[in-house]
Amino acid sequence: MAERLVIGHQTALDFWRASRVASEGQHVLDDVGRLYGGRDLRLKECAALAANLCNSSTPVDAVAERRRCSDICDHVFSGPLTKAHLHDIDQYVSVCQAGPMLVQLATQLDQVDIALVAYELCGTYGLTLWAEDTFQPDLTALTSRAELMGYATSAKALGVRGATKAVSALGLVVDGSASPRETDLGVFLSLSRRLGGAELGGFVMNEDLSVPKRHQDALGAKSEVRPDFLWKDAKVLVEYDSNAHHLTPQKKESDEARRRVLEAMGYTVLVVTNELVKDAAKLNAFVDDLTCRLGLRRRALSKWQQKSRDALRERLFGVQSQP
Repeated sequence: MAERLVIGHQTALDFWRASRVASEGQHVLDDVGRLYGGRDLRLKECAALAANLCNSSTPVDAVAERRRCSDICDHVFSGPLTKAHLHDIDQYVSVCQAGPMLVQLATQLDQVDIALVAYELCGTYGLTLWAEDTFQPDLTALTSRAELMGYATSAKALGVRGATKAVSALGLVVDGSASPRETDLGVFLSLSRRLGGAELGGFVMNEDLSVPKRHQDALGAKSEVRPDFLWKDAKVLVEYDSNAHHLTPQKKESDEARRRVLEAMGYTVLVVTNELVKDAAKLNAFVDDLTCRLGLRRRALSKWQQKSRDALRERLFGVQSQP
């Protein structure tokens, strides 16, 4: 029988991205190449099959074995890879689960990129780079921060390459992000000021918040709302309006009613827009306001910290276009 390929790194990420969307009824995984008859597959055929099943391309990223094949990019990985850490997608191909995959990716990506991937895996959206829309909303989370942290911590104790960076990146991650823009803002809010972030962690994302009966009529009889970001103890929340200029009058009125109800419930509501996060002065003012609302006192950013923030802002949010 032909060798089994254990797929990891970026090819594994391609698989999980595609399979999450496919599981919600959108067919993105091509069936071509699944059947080769009764004979065992040659190594290049296994690689082609793996690329097809993972919605990826050759060379595919493989771990666990060293092979000489131009269609396979072999990686040394010393982390635990038991049956529980693998997902079989064919008799010839297995894919690493999210935990080992993230540690593997941490050997190639920096802390911010690892955090962005982890937010996606623990969130309710999936990137769909092959489609017109950049992401698919309302998906089931593939994993949780706790599960990813459990594997990364164990791998770190074993001295596995990439595990230390993965653990550090997961310190920025919160479950429940509903979009790439929320993920970008989550990373910015959590990252240290030294690295350009706001260093205002401690929030939860998209958790249900009960609305008292006396306020439910204003929300169309809804008994719960889901703030994008919520600091429970401080009763401060942040809503991200990424498309503020494209909302219908009805949606704007609904959002305003929601904010009035939240304020009546004793919550401070801050709103973030695409225009705000792309403008250095506006973003700094927002961070200062949020810092104050959370009851914290901070020194003004140093020139070096501001330079780091400008670079991070451009990386995560882009630059405000000039009129």
